[in-house]
Amino acid sequence: RAASLATAGRFTEAVEDLESACRLLLEAGDQGGATRALIEQATARQHARQFEDAESAILRATQMAEAAGDHAALADLHVLRTTQSLQRHDTNGAMASAQAARREALAANAPVPYIAAAHAISQVGEATGDRLTAYEALAIGWVTLADLLPENLARAAFEPKLREMRDRWGAQAFDEIKNTYEASRRKAKADTTRDA
Repeated sequence: RAASLATAGRFTEAVEDLESACRLLLEAGDQGGATRALIEQATARQHARQFEDAESAILRATQMAEAAGDHAALADLHVLRTTQSLQRHDTNGAMASAQAARREALAANAPVPYIAAAHAISQVGEATGDRLTAYEALAIGWVTLADLLPENLARAAFEPKLREMRDRWGAQAFDEIKNTYEASRRKAKADTTRDA
């Protein structure tokens, strides 16, 4: 019901349902379900522009997720923090949260927050003029996701963003960044081989 209410833009009612769900799940001993309800509640509160209450829900959910070692929930929470930082125009905070989300998503083998984190890293990189980081986040994201999912799904998650990037930057600038990235990967691989 909360999802339906949120979809209809009735965020205050959705928050009330999610708070009830959280309480009932905790009473039933379902810590993971309660954490998920809090994450959804924080999301609904952000949409309702109840930022302080969203932060409280995020803190509570983070404590529960950390106690349970729930990497998937932590990834989602870091994605929410990335969004909050972007809304405040805090690019350093957004980058740190997006990188944390990517780490937690990898630990959980959770593709959806991994994609969100990689896209956010790319977005922040581009916004701060760091085109190499912007490109690298998508390129590495594609390769990493292809290890978790079929290639066609990994392509669908990253290829359109890379095409948009190429259109924004122009083919020559895009290819220069791509070549720089590929050269750095070859060098890193050669260094690793030499050290082994």
